[in-house]
Amino acid sequence: MDTIVGDMLFNPEDQDDSDVDHDADEELAFGSAAEINALRLRHRQAVVKAKERALSLFKRVESEDDVAIYSYSVTIPKTKTTLFHLAMRYVSCGTSFRMASELIGCTYDVLGNPGLRACSRDKINNFVRAICAVNLQRIANLLRRSWAFSLALNSATH
Repeated sequence: MDTIVGDMLFNPEDQDDSDVDHDADEELAFGSAAEINALRLRHRQAVVKAKERALSLFKRVESEDDVAIYSYSVTIPKTKTTLFHLAMRYVSCGTSFRMASELIGCTYDVLGNPGLRACSRDKINNFVRAICAVNLQRIANLLRRSWAFSLALNSATH
């Protein structure tokens, strides 16, 4: 298996960068206006950086027919497929992202596979985010093609 690819469709309105919290009316009881503005600027920069890191696996694909319609493609590089499969197996067994990254480090220590070296919680987080997004898109595609459905959910502690 060379790459793992998933396609997801989004509305053009979802591209809005309105994730930054704009609490201009909220009063803070400490600091000067310059300190407050500096805090807000750092918060906005942190949000933008986190969004870029979270969407690093997702690549936007424009539609040939309509400019307003686009989708995202998720591709796991060939060098990361072993890491991806191992991480997803550990997370599916109920481990936390931190524990999964530690287990992958221990697996690297035993096997010596260079593809498993330096796995962080952020990589695990991105892999899980991609799996969830692709599977939610698959569910949406299935629901579009059916006129009735039944949904059963399990609850988890985390």
